[in-house]
Amino acid sequence: MKCAPIPADDSERLASLRAMNVLSSPADAALDSVTRLAHRLSGLPIALISLIDVDRQWFLSRFGLQAPETSRDISFCGHAILRDDLFIIPDALKDARFADNPLVIGPPFIRYYAGIPLRNTAGFLIGTLCIIDQQPRKMDWETLSSLKDLARLAEVAIENRHLGETQGQLLRDLDEDGREALICPLSQTWNRIGFETLYRREAVTAARDTRPLGLAVLEVDHANRIGDIHGPDMETHVVCLLASLLRGHTRSDDIVARLDAARFMVLMPGVREADLTRTGDHILDVVRTQGLLPVSSDSPLPHRFTCSAGVVAIDPMAAPGGWDAAFTRADEALSEARARGGDQVRIGVSVGPGAVA
Repeated sequence: MKCAPIPADDSERLASLRAMNVLSSPADAALDSVTRLAHRLSGLPIALISLIDVDRQWFLSRFGLQAPETSRDISFCGHAILRDDLFIIPDALKDARFADNPLVIGPPFIRYYAGIPLRNTAGFLIGTLCIIDQQPRKMDWETLSSLKDLARLAEVAIENRHLGETQGQLLRDLDEDGREALICPLSQTWNRIGFETLYRREAVTAARDTRPLGLAVLEVDHANRIGDIHGPDMETHVVCLLASLLRGHTRSDDIVARLDAARFMVLMPGVREADLTRTGDHILDVVRTQGLLPVSSDSPLPHRFTCSAGVVAIDPMAAPGGWDAAFTRADEALSEARARGGDQVRIGVSVGPGAVA
């Protein structure tokens, strides 16, 4: 195996990449759209946006792959950033550079690879948009040309990504290790610790600006049954898809986090109590129409999954000290939605000044 060479300007390239504040951050809806389109255009099972860090390739967006990163020295993308053009490996087993690569002889068993380098506005090649297959192949030029166009869109989306001021400021305040401690690597959302950190910051802003907050707690209906019948990989697929749908159908200021297993939370700054049910219904409708399960026609499960949600309004003056009460009441409303059969939204008792859990 030939390790990915290190570019002569790698120190400057890495400094430029880190200045972008995208490493070890939550995934982005626009970039998820790019990898989904790359998958559909190519028909290949895996599509990734990979950023090449000092000793790893980290996936800013991924379709068809669960791993959040791999070592840089075994990466195909580490080779791809050495040239400002397509990097194609038709059959990795027949290429001396990759034939014994751990990513070829082990998961994800790469045979075909095509990577298009991504350049930032400072002129450095920071990573790739790539597609992967477990079979050797030749890709037609029209498809590859379309993927190059997608790569240009990915470059724009990376430069323009916007997570909202509270989330953006937290990312700027932390180094990569600090960010990783607050991110769920599977769902590429904030984890519970990250969510509570952001809630405290958002609550201070809400009280200062007298702006209401809405909180939703969502859970996949029958998640355990999905896992019991089809195995943990199917349950993982559902969790990752739900995370992607939440990113794509909430606002940039909304804060999405994975609570545990198949439960998620969404904090919605500025959403009034009168709008909570409508907002929750919109999210559940998206899940109903786009929550597809890749199961066979004779499966005892439906080909789509659904969610239940509990939502509560938080008075701005109660927000700074109201986290425990807000979460408890939203979770109780979620339990009521599930008890009523699931696939619905229930609204909990609002959290006012002086509220306690």
